[in-house]
Amino acid sequence: MTPRIPLPTDSIYKFYALSGIIFFITAVIMIYITQKNYNEQVYERYIPMQILSNKDVLNEKEELELEILKSKDKIEKDDRNIMMKLFSVVLSLAIICMMYGFFKWHTILQPSQNKLMELEIKKLEKELEE
Repeated sequence: MTPRIPLPTDSIYKFYALSGIIFFITAVIMIYITQKNYNEQVYERYIPMQILSNKDVLNEKEELELEILKSKDKIEKDDRNIMMKLFSVVLSLAIICMMYGFFKWHTILQPSQNKLMELEIKKLEKELEE
């Protein structure tokens, strides 16, 4: 099976740079999805929690339901915070990897490729003159 998007493997720096971009995009998308899912779940619980909280007297079933909604809210908040921290670490590592790869690619690899290209152009110009 051939890959549809070939990754350059001729230089580890190119690989670092492009991997950093992929991880960066993935982390940003995952942060968005996590926040969106959290918001949807909070909005689902908000109205029932407010209705139960505003009641003066709750029966046993309503007290239990309110307690369940509050504990779900706390669990969701804790889960979201953990996921956001994880994705923030991935995002930070992706930025570092991307910057390192592009910097090394630009300062080490690209100058030698530019010099090689210039020499090839000069060689072809001399061959045309002869």
